[in-house]
Amino acid sequence: MKKIFLILALSIFFCQPCSAIKIGLQTDVNKTYIGSSTKAEIIDCKTNKLIFIMDPMKGYDFKPYRGNIAIKVDGEFKKINSNKIVIKPTENGYVSVKRKWYRGHFQLLNQGSGLTVINDVPIELYIRGVVPSEMPTSYGHEALKAQAVCARTYAYSQMHNQSYAAYGANIDDSTAFQAYHNTGRYPESDAAVDETAGEVITCNGELITCYYYSTSPGVTNNMSAWESADTEYIACSGMEFSDGLNLQIESDFSKFINQQTECYDAGSSFYRWNAVLDIATIRDESKGALQGISVKARNEAGYITAIELQYANTTEILRNENDIRRALGVYQTEIQLNNGQTRTDISMVPSACFEVAEVSDGKIVLRGGGFGHGIGMSQYGAKSMAELGYDYKDIINYYYENVEVENSTI
Repeated sequence: MKKIFLILALSIFFCQPCSAIKIGLQTDVNKTYIGSSTKAEIIDCKTNKLIFIMDPMKGYDFKPYRGNIAIKVDGEFKKINSNKIVIKPTENGYVSVKRKWYRGHFQLLNQGSGLTVINDVPIELYIRGVVPSEMPTSYGHEALKAQAVCARTYAYSQMHNQSYAAYGANIDDSTAFQAYHNTGRYPESDAAVDETAGEVITCNGELITCYYYSTSPGVTNNMSAWESADTEYIACSGMEFSDGLNLQIESDFSKFINQQTECYDAGSSFYRWNAVLDIATIRDESKGALQGISVKARNEAGYITAIELQYANTTEILRNENDIRRALGVYQTEIQLNNGQTRTDISMVPSACFEVAEVSDGKIVLRGGGFGHGIGMSQYGAKSMAELGYDYKDIINYYYENVEVENSTI
């Protein structure tokens, strides 16, 4: 391998933009492929010197090499004498990673276990990428503005998250935090971001952790879904659509989940659904076949907070909504949606708001509603509220209690 010669003797300083966030796009990979829409400078973070210029619209392979980094140029890998570099596109260009285009600057690190790619981008540019990744741009201007404020609030609240601290990042680009991949130009969502620039949601002067999700079954969840303590700003909204039923009682919940109530989410295909579980051919090697499901507890919005799974070899009680949805998703073969369509490509039960509707030979059918954890803002509900003339602050105040929308001072 050949060492890349220094292109310029000048020192070029790379400064993190004010109010920037670092997103881990790849961690500990043995190779990555990166390109730029414009010329891009590769800068050695140790010396702050320019060491290579990437041609526009040309991809380059990078891989770890003897504690440093190597780049493939003209068909041959050449050593970069550094384990940490910055890729900086010129003329506000985009950089391609994982076959997706991103804004900002990029750090490439070799920490001994593979390469890590981090996107270092100003918060407002990051929010421009999040909003159309998380919400269809057809959902309406006020809904998109509510999404922008929620996404910005969540981003600021995660700035000190330690999950990716070892990699030098705050978060990743997946739905574990916020989806971030639509970084092209979308006039509708870009306008929503610009018009709410800097705005965040606070409770008693502090940033909230701003959860949101796809669709509710008419009522929203609370923190008991994650076995967490209540907060002042997360509560069960939409209870006016429960027709006075006590959703903690199985008979009342069954009435609720089997009716089509007029509510903000009623137009969603995930408002009501049937999930079909195959317990005849799918089984856990250690637990044995799943033989039965028993709901043990629900919260005030009807979401399951304790469920018993009866296997041939053991019995298991789950309390976290994510654990419940994943455990039963193993057996899920299809979901029959409210609009008559059938989906076979979803690996989790859509929500933890369901009842066991049918048990027959080799099959269990769950009757439920909503899509996602159900905590905070329903994106489909925001769409419907916007269509009814509510503005983004109305939407935010409907889904979060005791909050204010104000300009960030961070």
